Amino acid sequence: PDLLPGVQKKIRERSRGRYYRDRFAERGKLATPVLLAVVMALVLGMAWFGLSYVQLEAERQSQE
Repeated sequence: PDLLPGVQKKIRERSRGRYYRDRFAERGKLATPVLLAVVMALVLGMAWFGLSYVQLEAERQSQE
C-alpha cells in the first residue's frame, strides 16, 4: 500500500504546516515536468525544422 500521503498528512497536521505545507510536496507524480519536457522538445524540433526550411529556401533563391 502507498503510505506516503497519509504519513505526510499526519506530519503536516502535527507540525501545524511547518513540514509539507504546500500541496506540491504531497504529490508524487512526475507528470507535469515530463509533459513540460515533451512540449519543449516538440517546440525545439519545430523551430529547428522551420529554420532549416527557411535556410534551404534562401539557398535555392540565391542560386537562381
